[in-house]
Amino acid sequence: MTFTKSLTASRVLSWILVACVAVGSAFLAGCASSEESTEWEKVPPPQPRMTEALEKTIDSLQTNATQLKAQLNKSETEKRTLTAKIAEMEMKLSEVKEQPAPRPVSNPAVEYDRGLALFRQRSYQEAASTFMGMLNSGVAGEVESNFHYWIGESYYGMRQYADAITYFERVFGFKKTTKKDDAQIMIANSYFMMGDKGRAKKEYQKLIDQYPASPYVKRAKEKLAKL
Repeated sequence: MTFTKSLTASRVLSWILVACVAVGSAFLAGCASSEESTEWEKVPPPQPRMTEALEKTIDSLQTNATQLKAQLNKSETEKRTLTAKIAEMEMKLSEVKEQPAPRPVSNPAVEYDRGLALFRQRSYQEAASTFMGMLNSGVAGEVESNFHYWIGESYYGMRQYADAITYFERVFGFKKTTKKDDAQIMIANSYFMMGDKGRAKKEYQKLIDQYPASPYVKRAKEKLAKL
């Protein structure tokens, strides 16, 4: 009886030892697996090269799109500017076509007075045509500078300031003329009307410096004070 109990106790103890060994092995295996998993997670994932390449491609395409848009805007601006210049040239061409053909000048003094009368009536186009006709007819001398001046005045009256300046500047090509200070004040006025205040100030000051005895000096100083 005592032997049987001892044998039974021995078997139970063996089973317990086996169970403990199994549990310990499982525990160790689990720990090892956990450690391996932790070490694996610490390793950073490889960077996807394909993603980087796609991002660079997208950036390049966006840059190209921005450059193309800027070029398109520049082209549109140049197109509008060119269209405006073409329209201006066509308008000038139509005005030239509408001008009457120069008439023979039998009496320059009478024709000159006629041109002045047309200017005072604000018939600027006819006045310009009259003075141009006198130039084309070969009337020359000291009075020729006056033709250029009044053509400039006529263009100024038609608000064609750039053309007006062209004729006013021709006055200075004549040594004997009384129209230089007149032309100078009108050049300054033309730039002022064109919105070029910097050039207008320069031309008003030029009148003051070069023609101090001119009756237009006071007016030039008043203009400068407002600019």
